[in-house]
Formats: sequence, structure tokens, C-alpha cells
Amino acid sequence: MAKVPPRECFLMPVVYVGKLKEKVDSFNKLPSSSKTGKLWDSTDDGDMEDVKKFIKDHYKIAQNYRCPYCQQKIEVEHNGSWDAEHIIPKDTHPQFMFEPRNLCVSCKDCNLIKLNKRVLKNQKRVTFPDAADDYLFCHPHYHSYFDHVNIIEGAGFYLPKTRHGVHLVEICGVFR
Repeated sequence: MAKVPPRECFLMPVVYVGKLKEKVDSFNKLPSSSKTGKLWDSTDDGDMEDVKKFIKDHYKIAQNYRCPYCQQKIEVEHNGSWDAEHIIPKDTHPQFMFEPRNLCVSCKDCNLIKLNKRVLKNQKRVTFPDAADDYLFCHPHYHSYFDHVNIIEGAGFYLPKTRHGVHLVEICGVFR
């Protein structure tokens, strides 16, 4: 069987190493019934805090300190201005909680507005969807933002160019 080439990625996914990889692998080995989005929230100052910090540190640099949804630039070194973002919500799909292509950082406004909104065409998906067309909106790893949304600088106006752009504007509420 021919090997399928990797899909094009517009954002470099985080790579876990050492103890961080061991922690993520331990989570991934849990039975499905034990995986919940609440595990992420309960890790504040706990066992996975170093993994969460590593994720934030990686993506704020990989994204050039820009929110992948509204493109706001927040150039600060501390992580308080950023939320670790689960593109497919961790509450509906906890099995993807530490999947590198399901992670990025977003501004607090976009993360709060997006929350647990539907982003997948097939909500019942159990394997990680790794194609741009599996998503309703612009996925930071699989879509080139400006192919789908035009920003009118100064006016804060977002003009969707495609259906993925329309959904991004709606899901993340960038008109605020």
C-alpha cells in the first residue's frame, strides 16, 4: 500500500518530548470513558500544568503572537493574555485534548465566544479529522487565513471570502 503524503499544515504543531510526552501518552492511553474535558480544567497548578505551559509557549511563537481567529497581535511574554485553544472542543471530543493539530492559542475574547461551538462537519467523528474540508470554519493548521477572510484595517471589519471564512466570523464573533 502506498504511503499517503502528510497534509499541508499552515501552523507548526507542538511536539511533545521527554516527561511532557510521557504525560500526554499516559492521558492518551486512558480508556475513552475516563477522558473528559474536565481533566484539562482540573490540571491548573497540577500534574499537567507544565504541558499546558509548553503548549502556550510553543503556539504563541508559532503564531507570531497573533490570534488565529481575529488576527489580533498580543506581543507579551507572559501567558496570561492567551488561552490554550482546543480547536475541536475538549468537552465534546476529549480524545483530541492533547492532539497537536487540535491546539493553538487564541485571544481570550475569541476563545470565550467560540467555546464549545460546532466546528466539525461530522460531529460524531472518533478519529482525528486531518483535512481542511472536515471543518466548517478556518482551521489554523489546515487553512491559510487570508484565503478565507479579508480584514479591513482600521475599521475592524472582516469580509469572508469563502464559506469557511463565513463560519469563522460567525463562530468566533470577530465583529465585536
